[in-house]
Amino acid sequence: MKYITQIFSIWLLTPLLTFAEVPWTTEVYNSYFNQCKSSMIQQGMNESKSNSVCYCMSSSFSKEFGMEQYNYLRSAQPNPNGSIYDKKLYKIAMHCLK
Repeated sequence: MKYITQIFSIWLLTPLLTFAEVPWTTEVYNSYFNQCKSSMIQQGMNESKSNSVCYCMSSSFSKEFGMEQYNYLRSAQPNPNGSIYDKKLYKIAMHCLK
């Protein structure tokens, strides 16, 4: 669970872009993936596991939120009882951190 808080603080460092119904740009995807991986390694996760988790998170967030809902993702909190965006974020995080 300690990784969840750090994963979502990465959103503050990722560029803010908004487009309609499109997956993340390569720049946004790579930025999130690299920041996620660095954060996981700093917290003690090994490189192989961090690659797996961050690939899962980046791919899932891009698919589920896309650029259209990117701003909602940035403000969401991982909460299974929160808003629709909080729930989506929580579900993806729990899946990827298994």
